[in-house]
Amino acid sequence: MKTRIQAVILLLLTIFGSLLFLLPSSALNDPELTEDCSVLLYHNDSGTILYEKSKGSYLPSGPAARLMAGVIFAEHYEQRAKETVTVNRKVPGLASSELIPGLKGGEELSAYDLLCALLISNSNDALYALAFDLYGDSASAPQLLLLEMNRRAEEWGMHGTKFYNVTGQDPQNDGESYNYSSVNDLLLLSLKAQENTFLSSICRIEDYTVPATNKSESRRLLQRNYLLSAKRVPGFTYEYATGLSAGSNLQGGHSALCTAEINGQKYTCVVMNAQNTNGAFPLAKTLFEWGRTNFSYRKILSRTEILGEIQVELSGDSDYITVAPERNFSAFLPNDTTQEELTRQIRMDYEKLEAPVREGMIAGSVTLFCNGEELARVNLLTIGSIPLSNRRYYFSLAKNFFTSPLFLWGIGGLAVLLLVYVLVNARVRYLRKNRPTDLEYDAGDSPGSEGAPVAGYASPEKAEEPAEEKRQEHPAGDGLSPKEKQEERPNGHSAGEPTEKPKEKSAKPPSEGKTENKEAQIQAEGIREEPPAAPENPEGRTFYNVEEDNLFDRDEEASLPPEQPPVKNPSDYVPDGWGEKR
Repeated sequence: MKTRIQAVILLLLTIFGSLLFLLPSSALNDPELTEDCSVLLYHNDSGTILYEKSKGSYLPSGPAARLMAGVIFAEHYEQRAKETVTVNRKVPGLASSELIPGLKGGEELSAYDLLCALLISNSNDALYALAFDLYGDSASAPQLLLLEMNRRAEEWGMHGTKFYNVTGQDPQNDGESYNYSSVNDLLLLSLKAQENTFLSSICRIEDYTVPATNKSESRRLLQRNYLLSAKRVPGFTYEYATGLSAGSNLQGGHSALCTAEINGQKYTCVVMNAQNTNGAFPLAKTLFEWGRTNFSYRKILSRTEILGEIQVELSGDSDYITVAPERNFSAFLPNDTTQEELTRQIRMDYEKLEAPVREGMIAGSVTLFCNGEELARVNLLTIGSIPLSNRRYYFSLAKNFFTSPLFLWGIGGLAVLLLVYVLVNARVRYLRKNRPTDLEYDAGDSPGSEGAPVAGYASPEKAEEPAEEKRQEHPAGDGLSPKEKQEERPNGHSAGEPTEKPKEKSAKPPSEGKTENKEAQIQAEGIREEPPAAPENPEGRTFYNVEEDNLFDRDEEASLPPEQPPVKNPSDYVPDGWGEKR
């Protein structure tokens, strides 16, 4: 039984140990801070906040006011550092500063000496002396400086900062407010101060001696940032420290804005509201060491790495071109960062390119992430160049032309016009073929006008009227109408009997033969009639009266006058019984 219990315990321990190996490695441990205060550690080179802990956005701050004033003075006096400044007698609290003995009214010092007194030893007397020199001999000079300090804070994005006095001291009267800020705003202020190399060079001085003046012997200034020097208070120095400022007040406790350079890497640390005396310095030192041991640069992108390819058209050499990062990229990451935590997102600006393609053209970008947080975005460039193929180029031009909307619309327009032309032409031909002619009209009507006969034509009814009248007027005749006489043959055969072969044409002109036949007929019938009036003929056509044609031999072929060509126009023909083609 005991053996079984031991075996079960051993089995459980084995399973538990296996689970421990399967669990992911623990995350980066936070720094061990001795006080519960607001802190921030920033890596300048990568722009990364390595650690941040804040107790609030609006915290009392002492050194922020003097550092902001120092930035304004450094910008103004950098080129005038040796210029003599006379201490104004209106400077409040003379002989009460850190300078031993303090400044005196009318004392003459260089602007550089006063800047060193302000930034190294936190001298409020030096701050007021520079304010009166910069903004004039007026009691409102400190207020003008205060307005400029708040304007700069708003301009730099320090929206959680407000200055109520220029020194950062505790309020002296009831109703006055503390200056307040936040760790993020003090970081912005520290970065602006580090951009001014003139100010930064002063802030890292450990010991400075002010030369003797017209009213004082030489004075010695000791650094108030104990990370830089142990000459004032030992036990807080840090070998990598390079600046910046420190101070304290009753409400805000001890605060420090510190900088350090470790193995070529620059750091900035902000500590606010440390309650222990000089407690900000050990906290800053702890944060610097935590950053140094837990973070390092890691190369996560190489410019020789091929990240994709793009299709190339009109090329004679290659149909694809590769792309690679514009530069190498290394991120300042925790040492235990795994490859799975690093991701990338590639974006191509082109699906295809047309030759020629030059080397180094921006073709897209790659975005790098660590645990979902964006680290950087790097352009992708083309590797090598691809020339243009003239054969493919001209073929592409032709293809683009024949497939362009303009060409297709033009072809469509021409097709429509051709179709319209064919339809109109067919309609015109149809109308010409089927239009009514002079031979197609109702009795007594002309196609051209209603009820009006064509000139030179006579309706059948009107043409028969004279024959009927003649039969009535001349009863002695044979009682035949001219049409009936015309139907008879000259040889005495009836209309239905076959006729003999027509006689040969007479040598006499047709006009003479007609005249003789007509006169013989008139004498036989004993009728004398007036010659018919010539019909109206505006077009110059030749028409013949029906009665005259009836006097002719039907078998005798009449011919046109020699000078007139044969009539070929269908409109020159008339219906049977109305006339014959001559």
